[in-house]
Amino acid sequence: AAAVAMALKMAACKSVFSASALSFRAMATAAARSPPVLVNGVRVDGKTAKFSIWDTTVQRGDGMFEVVRVRADGRPVGLSLHMDRLFSGAKALDFTIPASYDQISRWITEVSAEGGQGMVRLLLTRGSTGGSGTHVPGFEIERDAPPSIAVMWQPLPKWPGSVRLFPVAAWWHPAGTWQTVKWLSYGPNMMMSRWAAKAGFDDALLLSQQSVVLDGPTFAVGWFKNKTLYTPSSVELGLLPSCTLALVLDCARDMNTKVVEGVFQLKEIMQADEVFVTSSTKDVMPVSAIGEHKFGLNQPLVAALAQRFKEKNL
Repeated sequence: AAAVAMALKMAACKSVFSASALSFRAMATAAARSPPVLVNGVRVDGKTAKFSIWDTTVQRGDGMFEVVRVRADGRPVGLSLHMDRLFSGAKALDFTIPASYDQISRWITEVSAEGGQGMVRLLLTRGSTGGSGTHVPGFEIERDAPPSIAVMWQPLPKWPGSVRLFPVAAWWHPAGTWQTVKWLSYGPNMMMSRWAAKAGFDDALLLSQQSVVLDGPTFAVGWFKNKTLYTPSSVELGLLPSCTLALVLDCARDMNTKVVEGVFQLKEIMQADEVFVTSSTKDVMPVSAIGEHKFGLNQPLVAALAQRFKEKNL
């Protein structure tokens, strides 16, 4: 009987060990699988993908990008909105896009399907031509770096349940004198996010020199007052047209919510009943404070809007 018991115990241990080994191998395989990356439509290893140092996007930040949310079923959210914005911006900045609208859409769809829930980032570089001032006879660097498009999948960042915003003047922002495009020159935006973090906040709320509410470094902003939704007008203020905000406003109208887009002072958002931010990675997220003014976490209108956005788009 003792021998039989020992044999059964050894068999059980062997079974557990085998299952653990299989689980470990599966985890190792998943960890080793690189996120999908395409450069000009060709699959590359994301760990070794690179751009030429002669590309003006590398030298001067002269490039464009888009970030597309991907649903759990692998479908991109608002793809046509992002594509329209990309091609409109490329025209405004005199960019040569080395692929067609349909080709790039297929690449984003392919990477989204393989990566699954997360986001897909597209980078468009200008190449080594385009007025960089680096041409020297006999040093034909133009041939070294043609324009490129990289399409890559990334996991969603981890965000808190709400955000606290630090109001700060965006001294570089035209605030109405020129329509903003989604180019890679986000240095000032990122600096404002760092300033906000140093001040003890989650991110920044950008204002004009006249304290007009603009947007965040990487997100749009909106608020409710007496059940009406207010948001800064991208047309009147020269803001980057937010693809996610467009989808959110559609949801608000579905809910028979009055929407007002306009020009608003900081004091107006501070008097709001509820405030939210929205982007491809944040969806609809409540704002619990702007500066020292607190809005709290009980925001039923924002919660209902977030739920409607999730049901319709995610």
